[in-house]
Amino acid sequence: MGYVGAEQRGKRIGGTGDGGVDGVIDQDPLGLDKIYVQAKKYTEGSNINRETVQAFVGALQGVGAGKGVFISSGGIDAQVPCGRSGQGELRGART
Repeated sequence: MGYVGAEQRGKRIGGTGDGGVDGVIDQDPLGLDKIYVQAKKYTEGSNINRETVQAFVGALQGVGAGKGVFISSGGIDAQVPCGRSGQGELRGART
């Protein structure tokens, strides 16, 4: 992941085969409010599919996360529902 910000609040906790969470960012100095991060590097023309998003949501539930950010170099398949729901929001570029 590489990004930790000026106050060093980010930490890489995974990588390839990590179970769905690559890093965590502490939003406050005590580390009580966390944002979990998943990053995917796709080749041009490849997209995030529904199963990939569902796996990340499952990983967030597994660590008891309240917040997560999915970052990808790819687009989002049409079958992935974007917008707000009771459990969060998905934004991205459709392909």
